[in-house]
Amino acid sequence: MEECYLTAAVGTPLTSRERIDHSGLSLQFDRLWSGGVDCAFIAGTMGCGQLLADETYDELVEQSVQISCGKGALIVGANDMSLLRTQHRIDRLNRFSLGGVVVLPPFFMQFSQGELIDYYQALANESRSPIFLYDIPQRTHVRIEACTVIALAEHPNIAGIKCSGDLQEALQLHHRLALAGIDFPVIMAQADSLYELSASGITQHLDGIYALAPAWARQIVQNAGTGHHEEAKRLQGELTALLKAMRMHGGLSALTVLMNAIGVRGTFAPRPFRQLSTTQQKDLLDEPVVQRFLSSETTSKRNGRSDAVKSHVLDNGHCSQRHGKPSRAVTHEGEALRGPSLNPINSESSGGMK
Repeated sequence: MEECYLTAAVGTPLTSRERIDHSGLSLQFDRLWSGGVDCAFIAGTMGCGQLLADETYDELVEQSVQISCGKGALIVGANDMSLLRTQHRIDRLNRFSLGGVVVLPPFFMQFSQGELIDYYQALANESRSPIFLYDIPQRTHVRIEACTVIALAEHPNIAGIKCSGDLQEALQLHHRLALAGIDFPVIMAQADSLYELSASGITQHLDGIYALAPAWARQIVQNAGTGHHEEAKRLQGELTALLKAMRMHGGLSALTVLMNAIGVRGTFAPRPFRQLSTTQQKDLLDEPVVQRFLSSETTSKRNGRSDAVKSHVLDNGHCSQRHGKPSRAVTHEGEALRGPSLNPINSESSGGMK
């Protein structure tokens, strides 16, 4: 069975002035790599990318590039409500070679599927890094239909799609692409079904809960892959219960409490989200699954997480990403992207980040 590729959607740790808490970000990345995650996704829904000030977004990207250098892949959300606004954000990202740029369909205004094709093709032509489509209709109220995905899969710099909507629709898309012989990764954002999907041969997974409990996620797919199904099911139950507890106790505000409880500093729910009261924090931390999670964290720290560590390559002394999937993306010059450098390129030629 092909090994699963796990991407964690990273929360954005903020200071009281809503700038990046460097210590919290650095420790969060350390937990990802030591927990067996292959790739980090910043400035997505979990990272509140749409809520960050431009200077905070720039700071998040620059620090994440530096922290993850040579340790794992990095993809970045770049979303806005118009083509020009999203192009402007991608232009800021073109200073770096990234594992990919993840783009929502434009929201607020309604666009046809043909207009979405034009939108993504224009962005792919501008982006130095491969583009990933991001389908999450429960938030954007825009669906990227299967025929649109198939049309966009022909573009050499559009590398895959992250599916956070209906599971059955995502599976149908996956099978439709496979039957057509189209090499276009469908990345499943279905943490509740990680065991079932990985056991059935679905290899690419992304979710925010993997950033909170990366070792549990890796152990689920490892046990499923080696035939230890009962242990995989047990861990899936724990991961699902932890996700349910976080949602029930305030979502991103609950994430702040849980991350702080394991020593990761910062506020993960920017204003106008309200932070949990002392009583609400206690109720969350008293949840049985949270107690088990915190206990597992203590054990993992004591053992150095050595059993979950995966190799991440530092090639020839340069910072490089473990691309794994996808490998189909190409640069504008037609050369395959193979382990791109994470070092900033000349900002004079790219209009890079300030």
